[in-house]
Amino acid sequence: MARRQRFTIVMIEQSGRLSYEAVLLAASFRSFNPAFQGKLFVAEPQPSPLWPEDPRITSTAIRSLLTDLGASFLPFENRAFGAGYPYGKNIEALAALPDEPFVFLDSDTLITGSFDDLGFDFARPTASMRRKATWPVLGLYGPGHTPIWASRYANFGLDTAGSLDLTQPDEY
Repeated sequence: MARRQRFTIVMIEQSGRLSYEAVLLAASFRSFNPAFQGKLFVAEPQPSPLWPEDPRITSTAIRSLLTDLGASFLPFENRAFGAGYPYGKNIEALAALPDEPFVFLDSDTLITGSFDDLGFDFARPTASMRRKATWPVLGLYGPGHTPIWASRYANFGLDTAGSLDLTQPDEY
């Protein structure tokens, strides 16, 4: 039998409703994957000027329950996103992960089976196993991907030029 590659599971959580979702995700995962050998991370944003209130899970009971379920807390800083665009924390949390294969799960994920039945191919990363066309459909006369992404970066005051890979052709 082929040896399975060890990997990390990561969910991004914070106080409030998402902390309860974290418990359900971790409990359902452990129920169907009791022998999982990888790490289960609960990544959580740290207090900063971008968050008017502490975004961390503040309930000691919830933190203890997550720890009892084998989760480790992974703190990360929000440098560009915060309460104004909380979905951005998902992007920034990725920088805190160790350099190893991982599976990202949304907080509202409920596990209903063994991960041993899934064929993760970490040599071909994907955004979802249920992929569909999510990129903007380009009009015949533009704009192209670069101006579309530049407008998103500008919306959040981010540096577009510094994010470009100039070793690749424009619009690659």
